Amino acid sequence: MKVDWNASNNLIVSGGEDCKYKLWDSYGRLLFSSNPYDYVINSVRWAPNGEYFAVGAYNMLKLCDKTGWTYSYDKTSVGTLFNITWSTDSTLLTAATGTGALIEA
Repeated sequence: MKVDWNASNNLIVSGGEDCKYKLWDSYGRLLFSSNPYDYVINSVRWAPNGEYFAVGAYNMLKLCDKTGWTYSYDKTSVGTLFNITWSTDSTLLTAATGTGALIEA
């Protein structure tokens, strides 16, 4: 469903219909695969500094480090998170949702 590559760490994060997010190296080798969640992973995005990434799905927002370890797992009530973007200094993120709301974190 979504994929994002980070030039700082040369890693790729993907999210798909298998309800998992995965980390890959630049050669396409799988480094990490999450356990399946209840819903499709609709959005993934690296922070510009390459230290962490965000994962979005239906009523879910996660913040993970570059090894896949979860820092924060928030259940929301705003529907599917369709797109995530980060501030240039990697301190803030905004997500667009299926209900038309914006999430800032």
